[in-house]
Amino acid sequence: MNAGLGETIHIGLGGQYVPDYFAFGNLFKRITYRAGLEFQQTPFVVNQTQINDIGINFGGSIPLNSLSLANVAVKLGMRGTTDGGLIRENYVNVSLGFSLNDNTWFFKREFD
Repeated sequence: MNAGLGETIHIGLGGQYVPDYFAFGNLFKRITYRAGLEFQQTPFVVNQTQINDIGINFGGSIPLNSLSLANVAVKLGMRGTTDGGLIRENYVNVSLGFSLNDNTWFFKREFD
C-alpha cells in the first residue's frame, strides 16, 4: 500500500430560512432552518487515489429566549472510494450546540 499527502479542496454551498423572525408567539415560525452541500478533496492519497468526502447537511436553531439559541445539525456523508481495492464509508454526524447571549453588555451601570 502506497500512502501520501496531496492538495486539498473544500467547497460548500448552503442557505438558511426563517419564516418570521418577529413572530414571538409562535416558536416554529422563529426557528432558523438550514441546509447545505459540501465537497472536500482530503489530503490523503492512497495507492495514487485521492480520497474525497461529500455530504449533505441539515440543521436549525431553536430560540431559547430573545437572544439565546439551541443549534442542531445533521450531516449525511460519504468518504472514500472502492476503486483500487480501497474502501468507502457512509456516515452520519450529529452536533448540538448552544449560543448563550446576554443583553446586559451595553447598559450603563449605576452605582450608589
